[in-house]
Amino acid sequence: MMKKFFKNLVYFLFGYFLIVQIINFLAPYHWGNPWYSSKIQYLESKNLVKDYNLYFFGSSRVYRQIDPVIIDRELKKKGFKNINSFNLGSPATFSPQSYFLYEKFLESDLSKNVKFAVVELNSIDGIGSKRLHEERTYYYQNFSDLVYVGKSLSAQETLFNRKNINIYSKYLISYVEQNVLPANFKHLWIDDNFYKKSYLGKNKNGYFSLDEELSTSTDSVFKNYLRTRKRKLSLEKLQQRENLNFKLYSDYKKIKIDEKKANKIVLDRINKLITLSKEKGIHLIFMISSRASSNELKELSNFIPEPNFIDMANPSESEYSFMYSLENSFDVGHLNNLGAKKYSKALADKIGQIIN
Repeated sequence: MMKKFFKNLVYFLFGYFLIVQIINFLAPYHWGNPWYSSKIQYLESKNLVKDYNLYFFGSSRVYRQIDPVIIDRELKKKGFKNINSFNLGSPATFSPQSYFLYEKFLESDLSKNVKFAVVELNSIDGIGSKRLHEERTYYYQNFSDLVYVGKSLSAQETLFNRKNINIYSKYLISYVEQNVLPANFKHLWIDDNFYKKSYLGKNKNGYFSLDEELSTSTDSVFKNYLRTRKRKLSLEKLQQRENLNFKLYSDYKKIKIDEKKANKIVLDRINKLITLSKEKGIHLIFMISSRASSNELKELSNFIPEPNFIDMANPSESEYSFMYSLENSFDVGHLNNLGAKKYSKALADKIGQIIN
């Protein structure tokens, strides 16, 4: 009797696992990221494959701060008449998720007309306890990235310390969830509140400033959350962030060239993405976003080829002084719409210098 029970249990589990794999195979690669997915669905449904040739990928510092209208206008002034850009940034989309999405984008038809891509440079993103078990945390998990995270953490220090064990265990849990939980097709066909056209922004180019979302959102809880973030902003907090950034860049300059190092695992991934892009005829540029630099990112930036790197966080560059003013800030981590316009102009100047 028990033997039959266990036999049936094995059959059931195998059948369930097989069905989950089939469902996940059929689901869009981006299904669990509503912001990114909404944008891809829009581009595909409108057959806009040939409309855009410059895309931006990354976190909210891309989504909320890079305005394609400004980018295109400034680049056209510099003689790049055929540039049309689109912002594919989305909140809390860091490495390895952002690199996974970019790799999948390269495999899609949307990449066929692309000439340039700007991807936010990130270190490994630790999965917070609040985000653990969320669809947006496990939808992109795969064995290759699980190995990548483990090797990357080991290259930094050792995998077997408390901090790295905590980070890796959450990726492992999310990987298991991705393999035992089916993609939620309800979002694609039934739930109107998961994928939203509003995520495209008013110009339908993927840029959606925090100011704009605060003024247009109908979700009272989310509006209060944004108001709280804005209310907590102070000049003192901005100056603290600026001083930390100054110290980071100042200390890094003191390191001798032959003593500079970087995480080889992450650097290999970066170079692989550059090569994959080049094979598709795409000039890939990695970017450190404003207010987002760190020791690890500075270390990596020293080994990325100059034609493939932009630093938008360097506080020693005088034209970036606007980034730490109250007038241009929404909260301590993000610029407001006014700041985003200035930031987009400065970024366009940097892109123009590289692709010239």
